[in-house]
Amino acid sequence: MPELIESKRKGRVNISPTTVLLLVICVCLGFGGRRAQTDKSVVPGEMRAQRFVVVDGTGNERAQLGIAANGEPRLMLWNAGKTFAASLAMDRFGLPRLTFENNDGKALIDLGIHEEESPVFVLRDSRGRRRVGMVVGKTGAATMRLYDAQKKDRCAVSLTKDGDPSVILKDEHGARRARLMLDDTGTAALDFMDKKGEARAVLQVTEEGIADAVVLEQNGDRVWSARAP
Repeated sequence: MPELIESKRKGRVNISPTTVLLLVICVCLGFGGRRAQTDKSVVPGEMRAQRFVVVDGTGNERAQLGIAANGEPRLMLWNAGKTFAASLAMDRFGLPRLTFENNDGKALIDLGIHEEESPVFVLRDSRGRRRVGMVVGKTGAATMRLYDAQKKDRCAVSLTKDGDPSVILKDEHGARRARLMLDDTGTAALDFMDKKGEARAVLQVTEEGIADAVVLEQNGDRVWSARAP
């Protein structure tokens, strides 16, 4: 204490090294406490970007979330070899669609919502051509269609909202050539049509078990008919 008083009288203040060290520690602790408190309080509420990419341990892209060419959001997932991919996106109508693709980028399976708010399920070949399509309409009617290699509808299996089934076969030009159906009266019928889609022969069995057959000309006139009681 006398040394400190003496130093003040001479216009100087001498501080021991121990005092300096204690001051530095206090200052560091003070700033450290404020920094820690600040870090805890600063939590980002949202992140904005046009694309997010997820990579595996070797740096290969495995997932991507971004905006597609049509301006709609899209989530892509790849397997390790990028031979198959799955995507969840909004289509050009603004409706959700789940797609599974091969390594050529060709869609193999589509699951989505039709523009009329009906669910749609599509199976494609390795070249992306639609071969099977299923849809449930707004009325509740369900239909499955089969397509040839030229993407033409060749067969349709349907079930009305009331549960009446039917099978329709078409030629390469899209004309109906045969139809098998069971209507709401319990009658089973098999119709054969010409290339114009006109009925030429009909075979049916009613709910009471009565069978009849009819052969028609092109103008619809009956050529031959028979009925079994």
